[in-house]
Amino acid sequence: KIVENVKLPLEPQDAARERIQHITSIYTNVHDACYEKCAVQNDLTFMSVQEGKCFRNCITKFSYWYPTLGKNLEDASFRLQD
Repeated sequence: KIVENVKLPLEPQDAARERIQHITSIYTNVHDACYEKCAVQNDLTFMSVQEGKCFRNCITKFSYWYPTLGKNLEDASFRLQD
């Protein structure tokens, strides 16, 4: 029997909002982690050239790594089987 007017757990707008919040959280945490890793002289209001290069490289590495993570883990042995 088909039940009409069943409320799904998430509306499409809710799912989109959750996705955006998730992505924002990830990139905020990556930004903070890269800054903490690279900013050696924390008493300055700016980064040195060496710190800036470290920060740029950290962000760039993540930007290349994260989008390919799902594809790279498709055949991983620790992945749960459906």
